[in-house]
Amino acid sequence: MKADQSLQAGYQLIRWLAGALAFASAVVIGAFVAYEYRETERVELAKASLLARVLEDYSSRTLDSTSSLLGSVAEQIRLRPEAMSDAGLQQLIASQRYLRSLSILDAQGRVLMSSNPENIGIAVDQTLFKRVASSTGPTLGDPVAARDLFELAQDRTINAPSVATLLPMALRLAPDADASVLLAVVNPDAVANWFTLTTQPEGYSASLVSYARENLVSTLDLPNADLAAAAGSHPIFVEMLPSIEHAALKGSGFSGDPSLLAYRALRHWPAVVLVERSLEATLAAWQRTVWLSVLGLFAVWALVGVMAWFARRGLRTSQFMAGRLMQASDRLAERERDVRNLFEGVHEVLLRTDADGAIRVINSHWTTLTGISTRDVIGQPVWILVEPSHAARVQEQFASLGDKPSRLTVSLRTQGDDAPKVDLILTREQGHGTSPGGVIGFAVDVTERERARRALRKQLAFSRSVLQVIPIPVWVQSTKGLTLEVNAAWESFHGIGAEDIRGRPLDSVLSEGVGQVLQRDDGRIISGEIGELTFTERIRRGDGQWRDVSIIKRALTDVNGLPVGVVGSVFDITDFHEAQQAMQAARDAAIASENVKSGFIANVSHELRTPLQSILGFSELALRRQMSPERLKGTLEDIHGAGQRMLTLVNEILDISRLENVGETLELSRADACEVVREVSREISAIATQKLVSLAVELPHEPIHAVLHPFRFAQVLRNILANAVRFSPAGSQVEVQLSRSAGGIAIKVLDRGPGIPPDELEAIFEAFTQSSLTSDGAGGTGLGLTIARSIMRAHHGQIVASNRPDGGACFTVWLPDPDVESNLSFVDSVPGEAHVL
Repeated sequence: MKADQSLQAGYQLIRWLAGALAFASAVVIGAFVAYEYRETERVELAKASLLARVLEDYSSRTLDSTSSLLGSVAEQIRLRPEAMSDAGLQQLIASQRYLRSLSILDAQGRVLMSSNPENIGIAVDQTLFKRVASSTGPTLGDPVAARDLFELAQDRTINAPSVATLLPMALRLAPDADASVLLAVVNPDAVANWFTLTTQPEGYSASLVSYARENLVSTLDLPNADLAAAAGSHPIFVEMLPSIEHAALKGSGFSGDPSLLAYRALRHWPAVVLVERSLEATLAAWQRTVWLSVLGLFAVWALVGVMAWFARRGLRTSQFMAGRLMQASDRLAERERDVRNLFEGVHEVLLRTDADGAIRVINSHWTTLTGISTRDVIGQPVWILVEPSHAARVQEQFASLGDKPSRLTVSLRTQGDDAPKVDLILTREQGHGTSPGGVIGFAVDVTERERARRALRKQLAFSRSVLQVIPIPVWVQSTKGLTLEVNAAWESFHGIGAEDIRGRPLDSVLSEGVGQVLQRDDGRIISGEIGELTFTERIRRGDGQWRDVSIIKRALTDVNGLPVGVVGSVFDITDFHEAQQAMQAARDAAIASENVKSGFIANVSHELRTPLQSILGFSELALRRQMSPERLKGTLEDIHGAGQRMLTLVNEILDISRLENVGETLELSRADACEVVREVSREISAIATQKLVSLAVELPHEPIHAVLHPFRFAQVLRNILANAVRFSPAGSQVEVQLSRSAGGIAIKVLDRGPGIPPDELEAIFEAFTQSSLTSDGAGGTGLGLTIARSIMRAHHGQIVASNRPDGGACFTVWLPDPDVESNLSFVDSVPGEAHVL
């Protein structure tokens, strides 16, 4: 019984020991498996962090190198634009394998110059162009489905998407929106290949994603849209960035599977490198350990060997990772040496400071430029580099430095006498959390540029001085129609100060259309279609006077012959025109006077010759022949009649001569005009009866007084009435009407004769001139109407001729009313029609 109990106790002890050993083995194996799992995660996360650091360093250096290249090329373009060419751009990127092309675009997106000949001349889509080059510093754009810019041409007809992508980085060459743009095309495939070579042997995938969730580079076989959607809600972008620049974590990967991830933000660019490995692949190794542990439960005696094997495996893994870490460190050191060589190889001063402005590193070009050792300035504040007079400006610039680069032109401190002028560009790096980052400085030697600028200022000052002393108005306009400069003569002519017109179009300041006149055909002059434009115009001067001017304009060009504006002058030729017109009028008057004089002498000679020939002829006839008393009496009567005609002609000529001086020879008095008309009508009525012409006189019942010379005024009426009766056909009627008109007295004589041709209504009042319709044997000397008009002028009145609508002539004599002031109104045609002189 005791033996059985002892056996049972032994069995019980054995079972207990076996259970305890199995339990202990299970606990040890479970603890080891858990430890191995945590160690595997730790090692894989450390490996992912290391890979993220390596990829971030490569990506940052790639983008920094591209940015530095853009800055260097931009400076070369600013200093020596003529030295830049397509071949020069090809040479600049020959060693940059990650760049596909380097191009210069104008403000409208057209490629002016490129290292890739296929890009030249194409017009890049405006939307992409404005997005990429929206700031003044180097700007990284979004990836585009194209191999190079020529596939982005606006007029490209191929609709199939490109199998390649490009990553644009742009730099605007000047602050204004119309400046040209320097555009580098980064090859994302080159970066992706390097990512693949680095991460694929370790079973990792990597991506370069912008802060805007745009996939720039990725080794994941996923569409860009899926990557962007995954990044949009991922904790790394939602919660961790940008406050935490790098970390390693376990969570959902961009592929959607649970993964181990590590990320690191780029130093100077809004992008982050993401490294991930699916948790399933990570657990594959660990599952092998689990299976070995399960076998260990059935092979407790092999526990120590299994644990040794795991220990050895862990040590081997640690040694392997240490070796890989050493290799990565060596590669990193090599790349840092490359960066240092590049840093020292730049032919400008490059420096880096901490957040307080103390210089941490500066390249050797500082010593070359100033003669001061770099060791003397390391640890000193950045404003110690400039002359003391500029130190306060640099200190203020550093204190107010924000996210954007700041530029300041200063003189460097030097051991020599000639301090070099530089453009000091400071850019603040991104800090950690809320702490400010350091500052990267770039000093470009602009000594020659400043000398040229001073020389240009002197030249401009000289040009302005010369412009101001020019006595004629001169102005200068830009190619955009804005006024650049005007001289003092221009200000005086238009009555506008130079400060009120500079920077503005002429038509926005000058009224009365003067601005449009001065800017006429400016576009054709700038385009070269017109070399010089000269024209005359009538414009209103600043004081309101209208002036005749001669305007001369031509293109203003630079040293290369390219148009930069228009220069014009205004020459006032009003006095010249007036003198020319006065000279022409005087010449015409002289010619007319000479013609009148010649005609007058010819007519007088002709008129005097006719009666004189009669006198001489009849007297010779009387002398040569023996005549009876009756015949001799007839001859003497003919001689007497010819003498009377000659006397009448001479008297009429003398009347015209005397009436030229009316103030001395003609005395006017107040008399009844109706009475003068009655007397002349009674005198002419006998002649009218002989001609079988009736005379109808219409006079008012009450007297109408006027200031006149009764004898001379009767002479005027007698001449007009005699002519009317003479040219009226038998059986017709001559009408005489006297009436008051506005401001005067009108006497109208109307007949039914042949009338007067319209083009002779004024000519008949000239000396020795008769109407072509009444000069055929009607008699007269042609001086009666001339004398009549002279007499009426002496009365301050008028005499005019016209035609009646139904046939016949109408002569109107107008006298001013002594009781009414008027503007010389008189009736010149039929009753009811009035004309005002």
